[in-house]
Order: sequence, then structure tokens, then C-alpha cells
Amino acid sequence: MSIEVVFCIPSLVRWTCPQQQVLFLLILVMELPDLSSFNGNVTDLYDLFNNSKTFTGLTCSAPHTGFTPASASEPRILMVSFDAGDGSGVQNLPALKINPVPSALQAYKLNGYGTGDLLRIDSAVDKTLNANSDLSQTQYDEFWRLVKNPGSAYLSSSTSLAGDVTGAFATNTVVKIQGQAVSATAPTNGQILVFNGTAWTPATPAASGVASVVANAPLSVTGTSTATISISQAGTATDGYLSSTDWNIFNNKQTSALANGKILVGNASGQAEAVTMSGDATIDTAGALTLATSGVTAGTYSKVGVDAKGRVLSGSNLASSDITAALGFTPVNKAGDVMLGSLSLVSVTSDPAGLVAGDEGKMWYRSDLNTIMYWDGAAAIPLGVAGAGMQSMNGLVATAQSFVVGTAGTNITISSVGSTHTLDIPTASAANRGALSAADWSLFNNKMGTSLNSAQIWVGNSGNAATAVTMSGDATLDNAGALAIGAGKITAPMLSTGGINAATSGVIIAGPAGNLVNFACSTSGHVLKWSVTGWSCAYPDPSLPTLANGKIWVGNSGNAATEVTMSGDVSIDTAGVSSLSTTGVTAGTYSKVTVDAKGRVSAGAAIAASDVTSALTYTPVNKAGDTMVGALRGWQ
Repeated sequence: MSIEVVFCIPSLVRWTCPQQQVLFLLILVMELPDLSSFNGNVTDLYDLFNNSKTFTGLTCSAPHTGFTPASASEPRILMVSFDAGDGSGVQNLPALKINPVPSALQAYKLNGYGTGDLLRIDSAVDKTLNANSDLSQTQYDEFWRLVKNPGSAYLSSSTSLAGDVTGAFATNTVVKIQGQAVSATAPTNGQILVFNGTAWTPATPAASGVASVVANAPLSVTGTSTATISISQAGTATDGYLSSTDWNIFNNKQTSALANGKILVGNASGQAEAVTMSGDATIDTAGALTLATSGVTAGTYSKVGVDAKGRVLSGSNLASSDITAALGFTPVNKAGDVMLGSLSLVSVTSDPAGLVAGDEGKMWYRSDLNTIMYWDGAAAIPLGVAGAGMQSMNGLVATAQSFVVGTAGTNITISSVGSTHTLDIPTASAANRGALSAADWSLFNNKMGTSLNSAQIWVGNSGNAATAVTMSGDATLDNAGALAIGAGKITAPMLSTGGINAATSGVIIAGPAGNLVNFACSTSGHVLKWSVTGWSCAYPDPSLPTLANGKIWVGNSGNAATEVTMSGDVSIDTAGVSSLSTTGVTAGTYSKVTVDAKGRVSAGAAIAASDVTSALTYTPVNKAGDTMVGALRGWQ
């Protein structure tokens, strides 16, 4: 079988030459493929696809003996004919137009140039430092300058240098520095180049003493060849030396040492002196002021005795003589006094209307019935005459009534039917209020009681029973519930886990998250100092200066300690003895007292009759013979 491939330029299909003379007729024999059958000046197969190729020597009739493409984009036509050898003759496949591809991803030739004619960069070259990009005009000009002038555009191994450096590029020698000759003498260890007026020559440097001077703050150094070391005077914002004036000021300040429980009070010499507060008050290390006891036992009294300072010195309850002396008579004793005068119930002919449950117990006399009535909270009930028998009980009026005990219901109740009153007491349970069963009694009796020795706690023992023990080991517990951790019980292993740091220096404090953390100061002389925002490191506050006789330190509105003389309700002397100011009341025993807003007795007097009647809101009956006015009634 043979295949005929015809490659035509479209303008030639209009030629009048015979079929077998079509441009570029190629008969490919499978055993011997070559280009010998190409017509025209075809050098190789790629000429057929070269858009800029000009063809000559074509075998078609004149004038079609040559061809020049109209443009680089003019297409080609590929026609394939074949003879299958079955007697059908030559058969043609449809013509296929092949469009040129100006920018192919991979081409055999570029604008007629083969791979051997082009300069390229291998794909294995690392392009990280110099990524591919377009050349600028300056770069393009420099590229062509290097290409066209290699002898002068860059150095080569044969280039000769001049000036301070001489010789070929690869073997040059420095013979001058800034135009001055360099000696050819080789230097020895430690020598330096020195200019002698003619050339640079090696020389050993002379000893120069201290090369440099540095100093740490607060020292400072000025100057170069002559160094001056200085230190400034210390101030509120500057570290430095302490002047003699400041030294005397600081030396004369009061030290922060103060014995337990003492306070600083100015003495007769105008100096702050440590004394223990005594007299009418004392003060502890927490600043809590405690008044001295007056000798009276704490309690509530109807009458008290006070001293000139308003303090209660004695107290007792009112005696009957105090009341009778204040009243001027003896009031009726409800336990059985005989009272002179008339006593009677109000007499009415009908039961009063509008009585409510709160009026229970009120009584009146029904003159129309000749009967005393009383209000039981719900109804008017007549009082029975002695010997007349039962009139009514819980609504039942039978003269013979009985009581029985039942267990019905969920609460203790009394039901009355006919002549029988039934008291129902159900067995107590979670839903019933009633009698305690024997089984429940045994159960409750075996429960743990509330008795527990002071400071002990209940802990389950190995038998699963609550046992009273005293907390011990690393911590103890008092009877107020306060837990105390023993000294040395918190050890380093305990402080190294759970967000807690072990202290290697400084102090252990509670951090923002509630854990113990190591807090240390990095500046010498700083101490741990507390403020409202937390702990910080700072220099200690200056000690207190002198304090005038009898004065004390009090913080003013500017948060500064100010010396003042204690006044007002309490004064203090140079020995720390505090004295309450007098209230103006004479020391004595009074049945009634007047106190001010500070709880001090400011006045005292005996109880008058008007005090008792004002408290009662009425005048009590004098059993010596008062006559009562009006009838005795239960609701008026």
C-alpha cells in the first residue's frame, strides 16, 4: 500500500497543472521514507511548515514556478491520498487546513532559527536570587555593551591594573595607599602601618597607657585622651552621691523601728518618743483602740452609774421602790391585790355586732338574758352557771360527751360528731404530721448527734463510720472554722506545680490568679512595697522626722503625715495616756440617762411619775383607794 501526502499553498490550488503536478507532491514508501520526491527547493520537512519560507523551482507550468507567502500567518493545506490495492484506485481524504502557531509552547524553530542558534538558560539553573523579568533600557544597553566590547567592558585575568594597585588582574599588588607608597618591608607581629612622610612603613606602636575608660551609672565619663570620671548628686529622679546636707537630714529622721504596741508621741523636748497608750484607752499593733473597762459587768440595766467622763461605772435593775417612788403610789398587783372601788361588765340587751377573730376573749353582760357572754373568736358563747352541766363543746351541746383516739388523715385533727370528739393522730411520715412510730424512733435514735468536742471534725473511719477527730498534720482547724497551715509545711515540691513557682529569692506572694508566686526585687536597696494596685519594688519611704510635744501623726487630705494635737472626744499626753473628754454630767447613779450619738452618757436624772405614765400611755390604779371611772369592758 502507498500513501500520497500533498502539502499545498492555498493560492496554488487554482493552478491549471495536472493532478500529479500539485505543489510538494510526496509519495511515502513505508520501507524508504525520505525527501527525495519533494518538488522545489525543500531542504527538510520543516520547510513545509516555515511560514516565511520562499519556494522556487516548482514543476508546475509557468508562471507558477515559484511562491512567496503573503504573510507569516498564511495557512497550509494538507491533502492525503492512498491506494489500498483493492482495484478501487487512488482515494483522497478531505483536505485539512493547518494554521500556523506563532507562540507555540515548544517549537522546533523560532522565526527560522533552530535550537543551536539561540542562547538559552537551562531549566536546572536556580533562579531564586535573580528571577526572570524584562530587561530595562539601561540593562539592555549594558548587555550589548558587554557583548560587543569584551576587552574594555569587563576585567579579565590578563587585564593590567594601575594607580594604588599594579599588575595583572589575577596577580595584582597594592603598592600605594591614597597615592602614598607602601614599603616593601614585611611587618612583624603587633606592628602597624605608620606614614613617615615618604611612605607607609611597618612600626611597633608606642605604649599609650589606658586605652579607654568606662563607668557604670551613676558614674559618668567625659573626654577622650583625658578622661574625667564624675558622679552627680542624688535627687528625687537622679542616682548619685549623698550630700552632707542630705546625710544629716536622713540621719536625723526617726527610724522605722517601733516596739510592739507602742506609738510615737512628741515629748516635752519636741522629739517623737515611743510610748504605750494607757489610761482610758489602749491600742494594739493593728491600730485598734480599746477603751479601758469601767468595772461594770457587760449587760443591760434599768439604771446605771456614770463618772464625770460619761462612762457607765455600775448598773442594776429597777427595784419596786424605784417605781413606787417615781409614781408616788403603789400600783395594783395582778396576783391578788384587794382594790377599792367598783368593777363591772358593760350591760347590753343584744350581742355587739362586727366582732372578728381578733376580738376573741371579749365579754359583756346580757341584761335581757341575765347571762354573761364571751366571744370565742367565731361566735358569742354564754358562760354556763356552775352546776348547770355542759352547754357546748366544739359545737356539740350534748350533756354527755366522750373522747376517742384515731389515726386518720395526714395531720393531727379533732372531729366532733354527735356526742363524740375524735382526736386523729396519724403516724408521722414525710407527708404526715403525727405520732412517731417505734420503728422511726429507733431509726432516729441511732442517728449521729450534734455533740462534737471543740475544734474536732467528723471523718469517716476504715469502718465507714463518722468519727470525731482533731485535724493535724500540715494544717490545724480551730472551733471558729479557721484553718492554719503549720510552719514549714509548704515545701518546694508543693510550689513547683499547678502554676505555682518555687521561691529561690525574694518572697512568696499571691499572684493575680490566686497562686503563690516568687516576687523578687532586681535593684539593690529596693524593698517589697504594697499599694492599692498590688506589690511593687521601691526604695523604702523616709522615716518620720521630729514630732512636737503631745502631737501625733495623722494623714491629711493629701495623703501626707501631718502632726496634730489629738482633740475632740479624746486627748493624749506625752506618755501615751489617752483621756476621754467630759460630757458635763456629774458622776452619780441615775434611774434614766441621756446619751449622745457616740454612746456617751451626757445627762442623768431620777425617774419621774410622768416617765411611767408616758410609757404606759395611761395612769395606773393606786391601790390605796383610787376610784375607777366607767365600766370594765372587754373590747373598749
